[in-house]
Amino acid sequence: MSEAQPSNSSWLERFQAVMPWGSSTCSKAPLYSPDEPSAIVRGSGCRVWDRGGAVITSTFGGETLSLAACKAAMEVYVEQDVVSHLWKQGKKMWEGLNHIFRDQGIPLEVKGFWPCPAITPLPGSPEHIEEAFYRAAYRNGVSLYGVSYVNFSHQDSDIEEALQRLETACRSLAKPFATQ
Repeated sequence: MSEAQPSNSSWLERFQAVMPWGSSTCSKAPLYSPDEPSAIVRGSGCRVWDRGGAVITSTFGGETLSLAACKAAMEVYVEQDVVSHLWKQGKKMWEGLNHIFRDQGIPLEVKGFWPCPAITPLPGSPEHIEEAFYRAAYRNGVSLYGVSYVNFSHQDSDIEEALQRLETACRSLAKPFATQ
């Protein structure tokens, strides 16, 4: 290390002097140099420091436009009861898909919290059942993931259409993967 380059401890002292609560320093950027203070690198792609207890980062923490957007989103969540909508639509969607799985003999199950549950194989399921299901769903116009979710724009008609498409997808899987 050259004399012009401060040590990690010197960098840490500088950061702590100007940002006493923590900092996000280009959290998606790679390390800039071998001398970047490792004391503020925490987790995958997130640069903060931890003085014990809570970890605080300043990402969007004081930038007024982002705070205004956050406030507006929170107001919509409260005024339009977004959380209840997510639970209601999630329950309808995922209970419906579980019903289809059982009716078609597909050895998968949706479990977890209704707004964002996991699609999991039943014990003893064929090795590639999840991948086969996701591909069939996608071929029928429904994009799902291991942990799928509904959102605020999903209305009853959207859930019904998705379930119809998923039933078609499951019918295409029923022969090779049906449970006995």
